[in-house]
Order: sequence, then structure tokens, then C-alpha cells
Amino acid sequence: MPYNDERRLLRRAVALAALTWLPLAAVAGIERALGGGIEPLFKDLAVHARLLIAVPLLSVAEALSKRYREDVLRRLIEEEYVADRRSLERITQSCYRWLSSPAVWVLIIAAALSMGQAIFWGIISATGPVMGAKLERLPHGPGGIWYTWVALPVFYVLIARVLLRWAAWTATLFQIARLPLRMVATHPDSAGGIHFVTRPSAAMAVTALATSSVLAASWGTEIALGGASAHSFLEPFAVWVLVLLLVTFGPFLLLSPRLVQTKRTGRREYGKLATLYSRRFHQRWIEAPPDVTLLGSADIQSLADMGGSFRLIREMRIVPFGYEDILRVLIPTLLPMIPLALTAVPLSKLLSQLVRAVA
Repeated sequence: MPYNDERRLLRRAVALAALTWLPLAAVAGIERALGGGIEPLFKDLAVHARLLIAVPLLSVAEALSKRYREDVLRRLIEEEYVADRRSLERITQSCYRWLSSPAVWVLIIAAALSMGQAIFWGIISATGPVMGAKLERLPHGPGGIWYTWVALPVFYVLIARVLLRWAAWTATLFQIARLPLRMVATHPDSAGGIHFVTRPSAAMAVTALATSSVLAASWGTEIALGGASAHSFLEPFAVWVLVLLLVTFGPFLLLSPRLVQTKRTGRREYGKLATLYSRRFHQRWIEAPPDVTLLGSADIQSLADMGGSFRLIREMRIVPFGYEDILRVLIPTLLPMIPLALTAVPLSKLLSQLVRAVA
């Protein structure tokens, strides 16, 4: 990513965080100075996680999704995996054209504002305990108005944009999988040469960090103020991780039939070549009288290289992603949960158990 683009993206993320959080902080500060106590919303860690962590991260995720998608499409054409460039361009335009439609923007903003209003008026109960009890309706003060009328809708718009971009990318993959892709079974990336199509999953890794931070903050508030136990969130978190991995890597399974076909074709074609070469090698060096030129021949190295090609085909995956791609999404998902895990098992106890195990 060019340096200027990085700075512009960073400025946008910081500006969105400041736009949504600073007015709420100002209201809380004024109310505190006037002796009115602490703004209840300010006690909810999830509020800060949404505005200071999730909002800038989702802004970054949307930009990364667009950038990596363009990079993947460019490589598919430049490296000649897709012979018909126009077909690929038509697919991309048809899958992404609706994202820039004013009607889609209106629907997203309307839905986000409606969610904020539903929380403001108590139609949907606010999440997280405040002052030891569930907050069924947000206070109708300046803080509650700003949060539900402006800040929260911004969060909803950003997450909707990220998910809609991912849905469009899924539709693009579905169309790409129907094209005659020119994959190579012996490519060293173990994915027929198209491992790079998984690059947009980096945007979902950023999204995972954003959403898991909100979950961790919300559950942390319930533990700190509501008396909940970290163990009670283990099952919903496991479901959340499973859903996140399925949403992120499920679309890439659309390419699996092509990869299976490439692997099967590679075994057959390289099998014929290996049989022919091995037979010629046997005839020349085994059946024929010994030849002193054996010491300087490259035939043995070529035979070893043929074996290496077969190993590449045998190790070729039938999915375009690997373990490292899963970890790239899984680690940001788990990181925000570490403080919650430490509430269930204190760090001192955990370290003492590790010391005793090692000793």
C-alpha cells in the first residue's frame, strides 16, 4: 500500500473514532463537572470498544477489502489464470456495481438509524449492565442522544459495508469458479497457484479483531458490574468463532472443485511423463552396459526433480487457503478475549501451574 494511501486511511480511521467518541466524552466531562455524576454510558466498556476500536478498524477493513480484491483480479489477468479478461471485468462490475448505488446507501443508513432509535426508545434493550443492573433503556440525555442517533449508526453503517463487500466478493468467487482457470498442480503455493485469492481474508481478520473487541468489552462489563462469570461466555464465543471462520473461508470453498480437477489432471499428466522418463532412464542406465559418463550425467538429478514434482502434486491442497490463513483470522479473534480468560484463571495461578508442570 503506498505511503500516502496509508496516511489517508489512518487519518480517516482516526477522524471517525474522534467524531463518534469525543462528543460523548465531552458530555460526560461536563456532567461530571456540574456534579451530575458519571454518564451511565461511559461505564459500559462496549461503548468505548465500538467507538475507539471497532469504528476505526472497520474503516480500515473496508479499505483493505477493496484494495486486496483489486489486487487479486489484477493478478488473475496478469498471470493468465483467466484467459478472457473481459469476462472477468464483467463479473466484477456486475457483483460490485450495486455497492455504489445510492439506493443501497439509503437502505444501509436507514437501517442503522432505525437500530439506533430502537435502542434509544427501549424497543431493543441496551446490552451490558450499568451500575449493577441491565440497562433496558438508555438515558434520554445528551449522551444517550448522541450515542444512539449518531455514533451507534456510524458503527452499524461501517459493519454493514464490510459485510456487503464480503458478500459481493463471495458472488465474485462464485462466478470466477465457473471460468476455465489455468491452474498448475506443481505450483509451490500448494494451491494450484491461486493461493493469492485468499488475500481479502486479511480484511476479515481486521473485522474479527473489531467485533471480538466489542464482544470482549461487553462481556467484561457484565463480569465487572453484573457479577457474571467468564465461563458463561465460553459457549457463545465458540459459536462466534465457528461462524466467523465459516463466513471468512466458506466462500473460498467454491474454488475447491477446480482445485480437485487440477490435482487429478496433474497426477494423470505427470504420471504419464514420469512413466516415460523412468522407462527411458531404466533402459539407458540399468538395461544397457555400464557407461562411465554416469558420473557426469544430469539424468539422476532430473529423476529426483521428477520425484519433487510428484511431491508437490501430492501435497497440493483442495482448498486455496492453508493453516497460516486460518491463524491470521483466528489470532485477532482470540486476542481480545485474553483479559476475560484471566478473570476465570488468574495469571499468577496460571504461571504457578506452568512452573509446577515444567519442574
